[in-house]
Amino acid sequence: MGTSEGLTNAAGYAYRTYAPGSREWHFYRQRISLSTLEVTQSLRKRFLENRPMQMTMREAVDYYNDIVDESDPDMDQEPQITHAIQCAIGAKDSGLPEWAIAIGFIHDVGKLLVKLGLSQPFVVGDEWPVGCAPAKQIVCSQFFSENPDVKHPVYGSKMGIYEEGCGLENVVITFGHDEYLWRVLTDAVKDGGSSFPPEALHPIRYHSAYVVHTAGQYDYLLSERDRQWMPILHKFRDHIDLYTKRGETAGIESHLPEIWQVVDKYIRPDYKLSW
Repeated sequence: MGTSEGLTNAAGYAYRTYAPGSREWHFYRQRISLSTLEVTQSLRKRFLENRPMQMTMREAVDYYNDIVDESDPDMDQEPQITHAIQCAIGAKDSGLPEWAIAIGFIHDVGKLLVKLGLSQPFVVGDEWPVGCAPAKQIVCSQFFSENPDVKHPVYGSKMGIYEEGCGLENVVITFGHDEYLWRVLTDAVKDGGSSFPPEALHPIRYHSAYVVHTAGQYDYLLSERDRQWMPILHKFRDHIDLYTKRGETAGIESHLPEIWQVVDKYIRPDYKLSW
């Protein structure tokens, strides 16, 4: 299980350091050693370009609710809906607009990739840029010695396949539920089924990239928009996602009616998203 060492926020909470031999330690060994640029690109093609399943957001929330996240020692005894509600509640004090309540509630729904047959090391856990040298601040970074990309003359270099200031939107991030749900919602916006503004989808896409928004690495890849929107990621982290996991859970589902009211403002309740 996770220890109390690692990345800390202003409140002093720490995560992302795991004991050798623990479930999470083995999980990250797989995630890091297998997440090459080639594998990541193949997963993006497989799961982003072909999404035949049609579900409303309510159906999708029900569908993913019983998944146990192997990378997360803090919520493995709780259904996914518990953390989702905690995040929505935390959003009220985040200083972000009302859409943060909806985004907080649905931000992990992309984990349903597990039920589409994708193994968890490609679905959950921290994320980082691929196609360039890994930062040592990435969780369990010792396992990069087992990833062949670090020995590649381009992929193992600081800039890799990128140009300075290219922007996160042009960077290939390890595949997972973040990128997947971002694509699902982006397509829904284009189709008229959702009204989320672009900045609301930013934390959907990058909330697991702790090495970027918490450790401050890969700064040289950020665009001006990335820098402007960084406070959104910080507020999402501190008030909505990572540090809401220690709250009281008894009776928490009583908040669901008001949360769904907000979600319905930004995603039509009858709209079938493509998964």
